[in-house]
Amino acid sequence: MDKQQDEYFEMRLEYMKDRMCLYRPFLRPAAAEAMNAAVFGKNFAGSTDPSALSLLVMFCAITQPIRMLELGTFHGFSTMTIAEILATNKRPGTLVTVEPMQEYQECAKELVFQAGLTSTVQFVRGFSTDEAVLSVVEEWAPYDIIYIDSSHQFAQTLEE
Repeated sequence: MDKQQDEYFEMRLEYMKDRMCLYRPFLRPAAAEAMNAAVFGKNFAGSTDPSALSLLVMFCAITQPIRMLELGTFHGFSTMTIAEILATNKRPGTLVTVEPMQEYQECAKELVFQAGLTSTVQFVRGFSTDEAVLSVVEEWAPYDIIYIDSSHQFAQTLEE
């Protein structure tokens, strides 16, 4: 492997370490297998930083949200991880996730399916600022937690 491939492989390994990914011990076998396959799959281009995702997931385990909104699904790694915690909470919750790119949403749906979490996640396709998307998202409101992980540009995030 060349240096870039080595660095990419090391980055993938970070998502496998229990010390970095505090949520890993809470995953049921199907979710853990789906996660491992995603981390080493061809579409994995990174995700929310493992420690930040750990914080978010532990927050979900502590607060027990009934409804959560995620803006920006991408390939569904965070979606699947959050959904797993919501599904196994004492008060099971639902995750509504918004993604404008159909190909990304299809990857996310497959990952959620592999983890056995299709009943926990509601997928909405489009931009979160589109009227049609807002209408669908508002049907599920109110939300206990809103996780904004779509655009990483200040102006677009502020608009959301």
